[in-house]
Amino acid sequence: MRDTRGTRIVLGVLLIAAVALVVLDQRGGGTVLRSAAAAAYGPLERAGAAVLRPVHDVTTMLAGAPAAADRIAALERENAELRAQVETGLIDQERAAQLDRMLGLAGLGGYEVVAAEPLSLRAGPAYADVLTVDAGSDDGVAPEMTVLAAEGLVGRVTSVTADSATVQLVSDATFASGARLAGSREIGAVHGRNDSDQLLRFEMLDPDARIEVGERAVTLGSVGNAPFVPGVPIGTVEELVETPGALTRTALIRPAVDLSRLEVVGIVVRPPEEDPRDSVLPRDPDAPDAAEVAGTGGAAVPVDPSLPVDPAAPAPSAVPVDPSVPADPAVPADPSAPADPADVVTQQQPAGQPVQGPGGVG
Repeated sequence: MRDTRGTRIVLGVLLIAAVALVVLDQRGGGTVLRSAAAAAYGPLERAGAAVLRPVHDVTTMLAGAPAAADRIAALERENAELRAQVETGLIDQERAAQLDRMLGLAGLGGYEVVAAEPLSLRAGPAYADVLTVDAGSDDGVAPEMTVLAAEGLVGRVTSVTADSATVQLVSDATFASGARLAGSREIGAVHGRNDSDQLLRFEMLDPDARIEVGERAVTLGSVGNAPFVPGVPIGTVEELVETPGALTRTALIRPAVDLSRLEVVGIVVRPPEEDPRDSVLPRDPDAPDAAEVAGTGGAAVPVDPSLPVDPAAPAPSAVPVDPSVPADPAVPADPSAPADPADVVTQQQPAGQPVQGPGGVG
């Protein structure tokens, strides 16, 4: 710019105006000017912001897209790891629970076992039902040993390597084991059926033997305890098969063990010293408990007056009366009864007939 008289005048005017604005602002007069400027330029600023904001947002999103994608991928990996940890924890809990129950069953039966985990399961109508486990000859495992789980019989060892063993499952079509009904001497043979319902076929030797749905079967035991030790739960009778003219009675048994949910099994490397009979079976919920079998605990038991009295029967047992229990005033007193509370109340019962209480035999 050329230094001329006009230029100097313009600069002087601008300088004076700037000084005047500063003085006005210090004295509060600038508020009016700022308000006027805001009123004049505010709409223009808002219009410009409305036009430029989407462009700014898109630019910011594009600039941050790689970082956001990396963050999403990291969160997805973290979620997958957490899910895997939860699933592993649940599996470990189930495995520990099955191991604890299996060792409890082995302790009840007196079986010495080697614990093993399944490596692979092959089952189905087109295959032999076999299980491979991670224990072998190095662990003392040999062919023809009983394999059990927390609930009962799994199968028998058919072959071994140094660090693994192959187990024939109870569901296999060629599986067979001697069996006995719990609480009785009725015996028979259990066979696998290799069917989708997983039921076993139980053929009783006595065609006239009594068998009911809900009865439970245990292993009879083999000669020399190989391949089966006695007393291992096999399953529960679920269905009776009526076959006219058959030489045996047949029933279908639901296996005690769910073969699809095995986490831990036990291989019996040493049989029990004596047959555990039915001691390994869990308590039958329908059976009366000891308190019921014990009778009424000293309460008076009604006697059927229609039963004849045997004069040769021994004197009836006496039931002591608890003097701390107050007498019921609604019950008339027996004039023939002694007044001494130490006396006892007796009742007549035919010879050879047990006292029958509401909870069982007294």
